[in-house]
Amino acid sequence: MTPDELLAALADARDRPDDAAKVAELDRLVGYADAAGDLRLGVAARLALVEVHQQVDPWRMLPPVQWCLGAADQAPGTVDSADAHRLRRFHHEAVAAVCGTSRIGLARAGAALDDLERRLGSAGHSRRPAYALRCRIADHVGAESTARRWLARWRDAPRDAHGGCAGCEPADQARLLTGWGRWTEAIEIVAPVLAGTVRCPDQPERALGAVQLAYLRLGRYADAGDAHVRAYHRHRRERAGFPLLADHLRFCALAGHHRRGLDILARHLPELDRPYDEASALEFAAAGALLCRLAGAAGFARQPIHRPGYAERHAADLTVTALGTELTATAEDLAGRFDARNGTSHQSGRLAGWLAERPVPGPVPLPPDPPPDDWPTADASPTLDEWPTPDATPTPDTSPTPDTSPTLDASPTPDASSTPTADALPTPNESAVTVPPLDGRNPLDGAAVGDDGTAVDGGTVVPWGGEERVEVVGPLTVAAIVEVLRERADPHVLGPAGVVGGRWGGALIQFQRLGDRGEILHARVTAERRLPAERLAEAYEFCNAWNHDRLLPKAYVQDLGAGGLVLAGDVSTDLEHGVAAGQLAVLVNATLATGVAFAAAVAALP
Repeated sequence: MTPDELLAALADARDRPDDAAKVAELDRLVGYADAAGDLRLGVAARLALVEVHQQVDPWRMLPPVQWCLGAADQAPGTVDSADAHRLRRFHHEAVAAVCGTSRIGLARAGAALDDLERRLGSAGHSRRPAYALRCRIADHVGAESTARRWLARWRDAPRDAHGGCAGCEPADQARLLTGWGRWTEAIEIVAPVLAGTVRCPDQPERALGAVQLAYLRLGRYADAGDAHVRAYHRHRRERAGFPLLADHLRFCALAGHHRRGLDILARHLPELDRPYDEASALEFAAAGALLCRLAGAAGFARQPIHRPGYAERHAADLTVTALGTELTATAEDLAGRFDARNGTSHQSGRLAGWLAERPVPGPVPLPPDPPPDDWPTADASPTLDEWPTPDATPTPDTSPTPDTSPTLDASPTPDASSTPTADALPTPNESAVTVPPLDGRNPLDGAAVGDDGTAVDGGTVVPWGGEERVEVVGPLTVAAIVEVLRERADPHVLGPAGVVGGRWGGALIQFQRLGDRGEILHARVTAERRLPAERLAEAYEFCNAWNHDRLLPKAYVQDLGAGGLVLAGDVSTDLEHGVAAGQLAVLVNATLATGVAFAAAVAALP
């Protein structure tokens, strides 16, 4: 192919839709350019390829960007001033993609970020964009104190033409601050944007969306409702708005607007199959799971939501409870991927925190929605006004109580011979042992609830979506552990001495009560993969590194004595003063998420 033919083919390829066929064609043209040794055409073809990756798979941007940077260093004449500016912007976006996908190694992204900062400095530009990326990456891996220091440098660095949008940066900073619980500071930082003194095509809606939860947590309910309605009216229309939808779902869940939240969830659910990136999918799924949990408690548990088919998944009408289970599983899988890549448990812990959030009292007032011009519709999903009003109390579970229930007494620690093998644990196709709630009693410990809504045997009344819900703090029981897994719809078995176990991903996880009064929740995580005995030193090194970088589980090596090594971990929580059902769910969910991440890290060993 001659250079002229290559240029013509490149022009034709640029006109194609951004899809896999276009990527394949551009890859083919890159190969022709490299074979011809034409650096200029190689840069042109790769820049076209980067533009496609930017829209479809941002995690693929970094290799072609780095090639173009190397070509420009080798022969500066191959890149004109316009392409140099584009390349600098692509370099920034390629590094930023590390927070959105688990497919880019942190070490590689860190090296690319160092290169970006060096290039900004050597060109006389402000290092502000590099400081912003360092702040975001530190926050992503859970190094909040480091992120705060970089945020200060980000805000103090001079702004120039390469320093980021003056309107969008405050919104990004406000979302970070809101996540850290610094709500007042978050609102203050976007004040110029909301006042109109700083203008940007994405504002003020992006800033309003970033602080709607800060308003809510500070009790500024009218401002929170106004921010949600104004921001969502725009974000619902744009693909770039998908990463912002999680905050809208969380607002609806926490502000008592369950019908509205379920309507929003149903309308945007198909986008979860083709998300903007993994991080936005994780947040959307987590926020949707929170909404389903709180909406289910408010009486919407059996309401149907249509989920369209995608790939091998068939279309189905799911109940709110079933959809919440699916979304939780999606979020846990994505969080586990990020944590395995990052070497921390931050994303799993953040997910557990979201799922355990409590609503504010009463429904928050909302202003009228703007005219619904191009409001998207889902063929089989009910509209906002079509959601039926739930009964005053959720429909109780009327399934019969089994004749034999797990013992509520403290159980002795089983010996190693009582540990179920991988084959003995259930798979998703096997039935699970379930313990339905006791009629008229809290499933946590059987404490009765009186007619006035207070716990007869003692307990705490916790506000729930504007209504009074009894959240009894009582002793840890086997039934309570089983109830959490039943609510998650996870297959599990009840073994000897009250040990509850199952298989999650590549991990075998068992829960049991320890201590004189059974007050300690103990979980043992065992990776399914075994290592040969000759790799003992490597196994110790892995566990030491895990324990240095991760909080949970506490990893160790067990020599089976038959030429095999087991890598396992323990999580123990002292619940001497009792535990509420919601608190126990958070502990179990966090253990499962970190346990799966541990097993995935073991499976990834060479």
